[in-house]
Amino acid sequence: MEKLGRQSHNPLISPESQGKEGSSGRILSIGLVVLGIALLIALTSCSRPETQSDDTVARESDRQGITESGSDISECNESLADSMDGEESAQQFGLTDTYDEVRAGARLVLDYDQTANAFGGQVSNVTGATLNRVRVEVRLSNGTELGPTNPVDLAPGQSSAITLPATDQPFATWSAHPEIGVGEGSGEQSNDSEHSGGIGSAENIASVAQAFLSTLSEEQLAEAIYAFDDPIRSNWSNLPAGRVSFERNGVRIGDMSAVQIDAMQEFLATALSPNGFSTVMGIVGADAVLEKSLISFFMKWDDENYWLAFFGEPSEQGTWGWQFGGHHLAVNVTVSGGRNYMSPTFLGVEPAKYENEAGVAEPLERHAAAGLDVIQSLEGDLQSSAVVPGRPDETLVGAGKDGAIPDLE
Repeated sequence: MEKLGRQSHNPLISPESQGKEGSSGRILSIGLVVLGIALLIALTSCSRPETQSDDTVARESDRQGITESGSDISECNESLADSMDGEESAQQFGLTDTYDEVRAGARLVLDYDQTANAFGGQVSNVTGATLNRVRVEVRLSNGTELGPTNPVDLAPGQSSAITLPATDQPFATWSAHPEIGVGEGSGEQSNDSEHSGGIGSAENIASVAQAFLSTLSEEQLAEAIYAFDDPIRSNWSNLPAGRVSFERNGVRIGDMSAVQIDAMQEFLATALSPNGFSTVMGIVGADAVLEKSLISFFMKWDDENYWLAFFGEPSEQGTWGWQFGGHHLAVNVTVSGGRNYMSPTFLGVEPAKYENEAGVAEPLERHAAAGLDVIQSLEGDLQSSAVVPGRPDETLVGAGKDGAIPDLE
């Protein structure tokens, strides 16, 4: 089968990586440790990721483990997405600056034309699934809000031209952001108040899960479905396939046909928010970069080495679960009574930044920036006490230690 990384299904595949080593990576790792403390307070449950012992993986600059217990998946995804996709870009742009950023899987490139007194550019879909109702807003420093533009549905790799006339009132700076799905500025109200922001209803999630399962052979079905209470569900890890001592659960992407990959991505795009989906697929895409490494043969870095499994029968009101993961990624979700609970969860990425045809991909960019903001906000002895030499090797809570609650020190 042609590799996922060579197909249009994979949203973020790149031949190159940028900025993986050096002092900035060490500072970034420190910042993410502090960010983890903040997430612990905010989410009431946080786990340190399993230690990566190999030198290459140990240098990763965006490693993060998050456990979120007993919360609705919409809340989980919004918690993770808030720092990645704020309502507006925090950065202010001058009249001659160019906006070029990816938010929620949409890359927006925008300039201000002073002669025409209008903003122009394009928005592109850099994910492997259709982005619905994509639109753009601009806010001027004089308080004027422009847009949103007319919403458009963008297929993977598709772009749409953007034009927003400015006002006659002078302004010095501006900010912009793309919006995806039904929400503020869309001119519509969601029909499902419990699941907004692109996350499907329990009925839709179960339906697309069944649609994916219907594409599988009998042999694949035996690999994909387990009993809800099967203890094998705890077999998850953030490590690459070459360093895991057990077989991961479910059907491997590399063993799926193109039709099955489409159905898998449709399921993930429905079960996760747009931010969650683009982050997950961005992590998967990063392994296509690592695959080019000389030691990839032993580590088994590969964007095809990710698995999807189900526990119990997917249904609207029943209790069941699903698991998707591989290197640097573990998403475990339980569905019960029409609600979704995501725990445990691990998100990491290496390389932290890479390129594809649509632009630069940084799946955890805002997480990293938030970590740096936290550590840089500390002063004097407070910062000195927060920065520790080296990196702890022990794992208190993480892969293989589900349900553990470490003693407070």
